[in-house]
Amino acid sequence: MPQASEVALPPYVPQVEPNSPLLDEMPRTTALTLSEFISPMGKSYVQGINKARAIRQQGASTIALVGTSTDPQLEAVWRKPHAFVEALREASVDIVFGPAFSVYLGRLPLERHANRSRNIHLYSSVCEADIQVVPAAGFVDAFDADFVGKWVAAYGLKSLFVDLQSADTPAQWNLVRETLPALVASGTTLNRIVINGVAKPTRVIELAHLTDPLDLVLTNGAAFQLARSGHDYSKRGEDFTKQKSEADRARLFTNLAGFYGDVAARRSESYIPLSLQPALPLASR
Repeated sequence: MPQASEVALPPYVPQVEPNSPLLDEMPRTTALTLSEFISPMGKSYVQGINKARAIRQQGASTIALVGTSTDPQLEAVWRKPHAFVEALREASVDIVFGPAFSVYLGRLPLERHANRSRNIHLYSSVCEADIQVVPAAGFVDAFDADFVGKWVAAYGLKSLFVDLQSADTPAQWNLVRETLPALVASGTTLNRIVINGVAKPTRVIELAHLTDPLDLVLTNGAAFQLARSGHDYSKRGEDFTKQKSEADRARLFTNLAGFYGDVAARRSESYIPLSLQPALPLASR
């Protein structure tokens, strides 16, 4: 099994769009998702390559590809991995998270194991092409987190990508609470875990505890998408809800992105919406 070297990553890798007035400058490390990188039916990478190049030209020094998308797109990558690798090279993608074939709840163990095998096979293909990659295992099925941890240890994986964008209901999040610590404890070779899709402040804070002592890298499109639509998280009792905000949208992005980075780095355990922050002091005359 080839091993990719440990590329340095910040605690938060935002998923953004190029040419956006939201960004005073492009984040130094920026992510695209596979769903943006390949056409809906998996026939072309042209738009994704152009988007990656635009992000680079606007100041990103590291471009990550987050390997989550629809089944037709994933199947296209599986059928033609060489085309995928060539597109990564043309786009000068620095590191790939996944791609991640789903491990669905309630499906037969054979199907879950088969998709994990496809994840590791694509990891090997990308790694052998000298492109940095973090493999996806898939694990949120409650019954075999310990098995997956041992599977990770057997391959000697040091970094792992976990896609949690579908863990949005309370029941699904309880599953994360049950299984993620078991995976962390069983995957004895791991020192870093990259997690996609978690955005709500209370869950991000909890995620930092669930993944301890591993280095946590969080990636999502929430900071950008919320700021673009003019929304912020607002405190409601012990939880947060999305609420329309009159704050400057660039500040909304900076505030959310800073929170995600601080919590993933375990430097903070709170989120303060812009509406609750003190006003900026006026410059002295």
